[in-house]
Amino acid sequence: MLHKNITAAREARGITKSELARLCKVAAGSITSWEKGTAIPRRAHLKKLALVLETTVSALYRESKRAA
Repeated sequence: MLHKNITAAREARGITKSELARLCKVAAGSITSWEKGTAIPRRAHLKKLALVLETTVSALYRESKRAA
């Protein structure tokens, strides 16, 4: 669920992948990998993601309440 939550939080704030990468000081490809679920951000990046996306690390890991 992490990858879906990152995408949802980014889109809810109207931030592009490139903008998020710049704000988190990572490569744009990292954001793509995290959103595809092919890579998991390191702890330091998770904290920065949560800050930029105005959420918490716990919320990024939460299971969605919506049915799949």
